[in-house]
Amino acid sequence: MVFHLSKPVAGDFLWALTYIDGQIVAPSALTTADSKPVGSGPFMLSTYRPDQLISLKKNPKSRLASQYKLAGVDFVQVGSGPQAVTALKSDQVDMIDLRPEDYPTVKADPKLAISTTPSLDYTMIQLRQDRAPFD
Repeated sequence: MVFHLSKPVAGDFLWALTYIDGQIVAPSALTTADSKPVGSGPFMLSTYRPDQLISLKKNPKSRLASQYKLAGVDFVQVGSGPQAVTALKSDQVDMIDLRPEDYPTVKADPKLAISTTPSLDYTMIQLRQDRAPFD
């Protein structure tokens, strides 16, 4: 596939393809996309309960299906703060986004581990592409 851009803003274009702007939805699926999404990735929607659960199951039709060992993934809404920590400690969920103020509680529990990753919010550099020298 070849894209012909009207002006040199390739960085913006590539970003858009990775974000909501880059979604490709079949016209026939527009009216039901929120309740019956269509996709081609390694997982497909199994269950959706707003503000509670998004359950994905392995997509057997994905061209990379054999590379994904998980049968599915559940995203459970547990909130943040103490209720999220409680859900983690009681095995209701396997991981949470940890708030800094909850760090001591989780760190003190020998059954739990903390993993950190750099946030893109702090490591990403955006450059203006409408002025020299990046135009």
